[in-house]
Amino acid sequence: MQQLIKLDYGCGSGGFEEIAYPEPVLNSWLMANSGPNSYGIDINPLRIESAKQRINNGTKLIVMDGRKLDFPDNYFDVVHEWAVFHHMPDFTDGVKEVHRVLKPGGIFLMTESVDNDVTFRLMRRIFNKWNDDDVSSYFDTRLLNSVLRRYFMLDSHSYHWRFLLSDFLREYHLEPRFSLVLNDWISKVFNSVGLGEKTCCHYSVRAINIKKRSESNAKLKR
Repeated sequence: MQQLIKLDYGCGSGGFEEIAYPEPVLNSWLMANSGPNSYGIDINPLRIESAKQRINNGTKLIVMDGRKLDFPDNYFDVVHEWAVFHHMPDFTDGVKEVHRVLKPGGIFLMTESVDNDVTFRLMRRIFNKWNDDDVSSYFDTRLLNSVLRRYFMLDSHSYHWRFLLSDFLREYHLEPRFSLVLNDWISKVFNSVGLGEKTCCHYSVRAINIKKRSESNAKLKR
């Protein structure tokens, strides 16, 4: 059986993402899914070097700008993205590149920081950074979905609330596991009473690549 070719789009240092892998797993998508047919890319050379120290199983870890991927069209079966688009001045550049390198029917797994929650939205603009990277794009779930639907079919989604203090603690590697459990529990409560979208700080989507760029260009020329 042929193995899937996977890309972690903006893998950072290969650490865990508490939304994708909540307590008690504390793992990252790259750690859980990497191997000889997997790639991890990040624009920061220092983070790629850190990832290489953590992951030594044949995964190809490459310094690369997500706005201009050095991969052919229709190359990957799965692309995973975690909070990369909001660091781009125009996040649609990243969406288009993911669409281009995914095979028709390929799976896009995305989790992004969004502006839905009013407090989180204000704090992002005050501090305007995360892990020394500028926050360059601000969007809510409605705007993000409108862009994604140009290239993908949205298969499923979920909304995630975050305790604001968690981000400050996480910045200094001090976030207690209790806060991860609290974030997950309160997210479930908000979702159960229909407030998930209004209060979410992070938004996860599973999407299917259904339209290729060549098809879009052909329509525009008509």
